[in-house]
Amino acid sequence: MNDKEKIEAFKLEYREKMLKMKGIHEVHYFGSTEETDKWVSGKSDLDILVYGNNIPSRTKIYGVLLIEKLNNKLNLKLDDVTAGHPTPIYLDSPQRLLTFKLIQQTRFITNTARIAAKSLLSREKLFFNYRTLWNAVKIASFLEHLPFPLTPCKFL
Repeated sequence: MNDKEKIEAFKLEYREKMLKMKGIHEVHYFGSTEETDKWVSGKSDLDILVYGNNIPSRTKIYGVLLIEKLNNKLNLKLDDVTAGHPTPIYLDSPQRLLTFKLIQQTRFITNTARIAAKSLLSREKLFFNYRTLWNAVKIASFLEHLPFPLTPCKFL
């Protein structure tokens, strides 16, 4: 399976499974994930937006760990890929969706930020990789069941 076939299979299965989850209305891909010809296994990150309303934390955890599962199944080689942003990005309220749409309309700002982020990524290890993200989510998921006054998963 070549990279284009891998990312297409990922997108289909991820969308199908996420749309069955509580609170999820839509899954949208952008960047190299949307433009499958540009996505490179072991190098490209995933750009995923998940739209919904009051998405439960369990669903958010599932969405992150589903990426790990599909990574292993399809051999996407994401483990050591630098993630410049949390993946997926959850837009789970009308206010967050509106904010995101406003940001999208200011393409100059987002393109400038993207160029700056790529420049930083090439020089420093300031961001996390997918393996680190998956491990953090697993720990947070475990901590959710402990009797702390503040649940770490509420911030996902």
